[in-house]
Amino acid sequence: MVEHRTVSEMLADIQQSQQAFLDSLDQADDATLYQRYAEQEWTIAENLVHVSEARLFFTAEVRRALSMPRSSVGRTITDPARVQNVLDHGQDPRDTIAKQLAESYEQVISTLERMHDDDLRTKVEHIKYGPQTLTEFIQHFIVEHDQAHVGQIMILLV
Repeated sequence: MVEHRTVSEMLADIQQSQQAFLDSLDQADDATLYQRYAEQEWTIAENLVHVSEARLFFTAEVRRALSMPRSSVGRTITDPARVQNVLDHGQDPRDTIAKQLAESYEQVISTLERMHDDDLRTKVEHIKYGPQTLTEFIQHFIVEHDQAHVGQIMILLV
């Protein structure tokens, strides 16, 4: 249960993740950025374009839930748009990936900055996990999702 989280705490976590993504983009040379280390694993570039798309998707879900409480939100790991985005953009140039990260970050920050801690108690219905508050939804699908990909990328950079 993550009910004690505040908007400002989540903002701070997202800011840290964003900086880590940008740092990794700066640190990785082209060979490292696009190198596939294991057959079923994403490259650093694919991780970054996935994060950008996921942020946009889940931020839109948060905005919809705020305007329509008890909305059905989320998607499953097999969602075609999720997978297609990685296929379509996993080889994008570094500057395009940086721009996508910046745009998705701005969407998340803009949405969270307009929220109050009371908004985090808004109830939603996740299509897979059932009833949640926006705190749980944002924490898991934006904050922790970013952090998980930071961890994956850091392993690839060593």
